[in-house]
Amino acid sequence: MNIIVTGASQGIGYEISKIFAGKSENTIIAVSRNENQLKELESKCREISPQSKLVPVPFDLEKIISDQENIKGII
Repeated sequence: MNIIVTGASQGIGYEISKIFAGKSENTIIAVSRNENQLKELESKCREISPQSKLVPVPFDLEKIISDQENIKGII
């Protein structure tokens, strides 16, 4: 299953990413502004399950919201 988790560098997003990583059939797309914490999350997920598939995506979703042209391209 493909799963997108926003706010993945801390709190609920971080913890739920680790839970999903426990199943090797999941691919987790982890989105957060904090690239360093995403790398830490990726490392933790590999400790939990060496077969885990976590794709860290350092990105600020607020940039999409503030740019109306980008929103038109998505919708």
